[in-house]
Amino acid sequence: MISLKEILKEAINYNLQVFVPGSAKFDPEKLPIGKLKIKSPYSAFGVEKPDGAFWTSSYDNVIKTSDWSKWTRETMKDWSSNEAAVFSVIGSPKVFHIATPEDYKKLRDTFTIDYKEALKYGIEALASGIHWENVSKRYDAVHLVDYWKARGSRENIQENPAYIGLSSWDVESTAWFDMGFLKFKGMIKP
Repeated sequence: MISLKEILKEAINYNLQVFVPGSAKFDPEKLPIGKLKIKSPYSAFGVEKPDGAFWTSSYDNVIKTSDWSKWTRETMKDWSSNEAAVFSVIGSPKVFHIATPEDYKKLRDTFTIDYKEALKYGIEALASGIHWENVSKRYDAVHLVDYWKARGSRENIQENPAYIGLSSWDVESTAWFDMGFLKFKGMIKP
């Protein structure tokens, strides 16, 4: 286990990502490598998330952990973990950033699903508006910058698909499609 102090020294130079393994024990030897296979072109389990992505949340110097780690401790205590894996982002990954409802709409409009094709994957695929397999061919990751700002208002849901579409993302997070841009640094106690 590396110390938090050692990790923070690098926080100035690297974009740090935190992976919380849940209640399972993390084994860095079992990390996937290279480009990940998105298991279905459509969402996982009928929610607007890519199935097969590697999920991280950015390290936050203010709370001394990630939003996801904090959220699981407060909301999903059974799932929360005593440790988290820290990765530095290396190279120049092509990342689609969702910071506003308009960003979400752009992603959805650019990578929209074909409803006839979606039916082959079951009714859950129809809940998705985004063809995640195609997103993963153009981008290395999708980053939800700020959950509340990106979702926007529910005042006019018809014109704001992000309010529903991003409701299952919970907090700031990144869905990685290519592990080649993440370098394992060590473990911390979140």
